[in-house]
Amino acid sequence: MTNVAGKVKCGEISQEEMTAHASTLVIAGGETVATFLAGMTYFLLKTPIAYRKLRDEIRGRYRSLDEITATSAAQLPYLQAAISEGLRIYPPGSQEFPRICPGAIVDGHWVPEGTEVYTSAWTVTHDEENFHLPYEFKPERWLDDACTDNLSASQPFSLGPRACVGKNFAYMEINLILAKLHYEFDLELLDEELDWLEQSRMHVMWWKPALNVRFKSVPGREAHF
Repeated sequence: MTNVAGKVKCGEISQEEMTAHASTLVIAGGETVATFLAGMTYFLLKTPIAYRKLRDEIRGRYRSLDEITATSAAQLPYLQAAISEGLRIYPPGSQEFPRICPGAIVDGHWVPEGTEVYTSAWTVTHDEENFHLPYEFKPERWLDDACTDNLSASQPFSLGPRACVGKNFAYMEINLILAKLHYEFDLELLDEELDWLEQSRMHVMWWKPALNVRFKSVPGREAHF
């Protein structure tokens, strides 16, 4: 933003353009990661077996918090599978992406050339033709070579020249936060009956209900968060 602010001073861009850039950075670069972490936490804690596997992998790999880096965390197989599954089951940016139809039959209906059509990431990743048991949090589907799911149907960062430019930075944040978080703390849902997903609403970004989680420091470790 310092670079952008400098362009305002020299007249390259307007104040309004700078405001638009700042808003995009906050929403696209901050809220999406926060949304993913909330969704990931909920589904992990509602799936105890997956939670234990992730926690054990992280704690078995590192001997201290200082050892944890985004690069090393990205090498943990179950963590990567859990992240991929979290992005599939609760895609942070689930709004529709427009495409111009060349003229085609879509779901049995003729769509004329030039018509804007939209497909939600949520719809695609919860279609049983793409994923078996789509509403279940199953990181193993990303590790099983025999899995018949259409894994490529999950594209949380979109594709092509207009795909998310912050993808690599987002993965860096996510890997580092999850690895350090689950190394230092045991997590527990305060309301085990909570159907957090049912209460979520999508309006460009997710409107998320409260997610109350108890954090317990792992015995013998000083919490740094």
